[in-house]
Amino acid sequence: MSETSSENSTDSLKGLFDFSFETFITPSIVKIVYIVVIVMAGLMWLAMTIGGLSGGGFGGFLGGLIFGVGFVLSGWCPGTGAVGLASGKLDALVFLVGVIIGAIVYNE
Repeated sequence: MSETSSENSTDSLKGLFDFSFETFITPSIVKIVYIVVIVMAGLMWLAMTIGGLSGGGFGGFLGGLIFGVGFVLSGWCPGTGAVGLASGKLDALVFLVGVIIGAIVYNE
């Protein structure tokens, strides 16, 4: 028995408000949330890149790039980096030095 797309979407909508939890629509919601998050992240990156190039000049763009690449490569954010440094992690020290350098270049 095949379902039409309108029947499937109606079932999904009913599943949203099924508080007896007889219908599970989690995969559908996860797909939608994933797509929205990816699109918003892309738009935010685009807006920040344009803002960095127009407002802060090249120094702002370069400082933001150093700061962002440091986040990605190290896997630390400033708060957890400080905790890692207090725990004696060498990579946290390198990360925090990079954060300071990036902030200085960004402010130039």
